[in-house]
Amino acid sequence: MKSIKCLALAASLLILFAACKKENTDSGLGLITKENANAVHAGAALPGKYQNGFLMVHEGQYGVNNGDLWYYSYDSNKVAKDIYKAENPGKNLGPTTSTLQFATIYNGKVYMVAKVGGPLVATDANSLVETGRIANLPQSEGYAFVGVDASRGLLSAVDGVYRISLSGPSLGAKVAGISGPAGDMLLAGNYVFVMTKDDGVVALNVSDYSIAKKFGIGDAGFARTNDGTVWVAGKDSLVAINPASLAVSRVKLPFATTNPWAYLSWRSGSLTSDGSSVFIAARQSTAGIGGNIEYGGTQLYRYVPGNPASLSAPFLTVPSGQYFYGSAVRYNATRNELLVITLTDQFGASNDNRWLMYDANTAALKETVRYTGYYFPALPVFY
Repeated sequence: MKSIKCLALAASLLILFAACKKENTDSGLGLITKENANAVHAGAALPGKYQNGFLMVHEGQYGVNNGDLWYYSYDSNKVAKDIYKAENPGKNLGPTTSTLQFATIYNGKVYMVAKVGGPLVATDANSLVETGRIANLPQSEGYAFVGVDASRGLLSAVDGVYRISLSGPSLGAKVAGISGPAGDMLLAGNYVFVMTKDDGVVALNVSDYSIAKKFGIGDAGFARTNDGTVWVAGKDSLVAINPASLAVSRVKLPFATTNPWAYLSWRSGSLTSDGSSVFIAARQSTAGIGGNIEYGGTQLYRYVPGNPASLSAPFLTVPSGQYFYGSAVRYNATRNELLVITLTDQFGASNDNRWLMYDANTAALKETVRYTGYYFPALPVFY
């Protein structure tokens, strides 16, 4: 997303090109500082490798450096940056003009997707050593990946959804019936739920990827509660989908939902679940090329299913002068925390990066990871 505040010139490009301001300085030290704790120099030994911590997707600085994964260790409470590069000398996640926007862990591997001319790359989940890649994605604009079974997956892209053979991996045929932009995807029961620009949520039959239902609503997704319900945001509501019957119910939100479909602006949705509740960030929106740009926001809401009053006030508000960035929030089950990503400019033109870790029950801020440099943290990925 790499953005600058330049709406009058080209609204949908502002998120992509902010990173051109200047090169990363990282306080001039190459250190990642952690408030009230420790710091670790890039390239230092990683305690326990990657088995006991989480990953953070960083978009990279447009035209200057590639996106990469960073690692937070529960053992040491330290952060190491650019671990993909460290484990794969001489390789990268696409040109410096691409944006690493998505990653997920499936069946022992990390799958990363870089948009704007980048690849899909698979690595071993524990060592982060690359095991394969698809160098050229459809229309040079891939978005997200979901694993379906031991041999199959799906890639969403600017022009639809494509079959992926996990052996390789390799790109297969396009799924029929979705021709416009598609983003987040979720496997639930006998269906793969796909967020699309033109039809909202689309349910695909797992067996043959035929379309089971087009819901006609959905701006951002997905979250899932312990009862199996699939949750998405749409217009002014949280939408609950029964993953067996495909029946839908809604609860009104105190804000309008947003979507990221403007040219070059896609990112994964700003909602998550701890199993019993759904958390959603209230984002801002402005017109861009071919759709809307989602940006900023400061308030996170919690919905307790069956209790509309739980949405009467924000669950938490980020500290003054900070704004949501990237996918804003994800739930960390290992620590029962909400990890919130912020920058100090609502459009993302900031080199002051923070990960805010909140107690998921009380909204108490427990820990802050803070570092400088134009890195653009976008999405946490939990083992």
